[in-house]
Amino acid sequence: MHTQINGFWDEEKIAYYDRASRDLSFHTLIASEIVKHLSKDEKILELGAGLGYVTAILKKEGYNIKAYDNCMAAVKSANKRVGFDLIGYADALAIDEKADVLLMLFFGGLSKKESLEHYLSLSYKIIYVISAHTGYEGSKREDKSRKTEELFTSLGLDYEKAVIFCEFNQPLRNLQDAKRFFQISYNSTLLPILEESKDKDYPLLFRNRKKIYMYTIKRRKEQC
Repeated sequence: MHTQINGFWDEEKIAYYDRASRDLSFHTLIASEIVKHLSKDEKILELGAGLGYVTAILKKEGYNIKAYDNCMAAVKSANKRVGFDLIGYADALAIDEKADVLLMLFFGGLSKKESLEHYLSLSYKIIYVISAHTGYEGSKREDKSRKTEELFTSLGLDYEKAVIFCEFNQPLRNLQDAKRFFQISYNSTLLPILEESKDKDYPLLFRNRKKIYMYTIKRRKEQC
């Protein structure tokens, strides 16, 4: 039995994500795009850090980053994986800590004017990353880019937008394993075409093609 402590993550989701993350190219690519908008003298506050793969890369590269997530299962897993307290436990809306940059990767709570205004009060710059799942026809997750940009415009925010195409592929043991993955990840029983892999432990591969939107939002002087 897999118990979800709180938040998005549970043991089963973490296990699948960690398995896919053995190939660090996805997180390395995301980190390489983010650092184009950072400097090492800035204080970075990451909210919704999840399992902390990008967080760990930025930390290792010398960036001054402090991270939180509201799921204890994710916090414990991330900290155990890296061997130190990489991520702290806290709800994003309860945080009033100030920073130069707010980092929000695949963050699900930035859809309301009130919450965005709260996050804008914490820093002068927000780097916000969301994804559109393009590799799986059974996904019911919508592309939120249009609604996101409409929200930014309604608040009179200036932002830069980058679009990144990449893959975050999922290794799978067998068809039963595949069915379980799509059930818990997408709430779907539809199996896509799976590729054969040379990995003897995971002979099947779901090629998970993603379209990533990265927004860099800066407050105007009159908003500071």
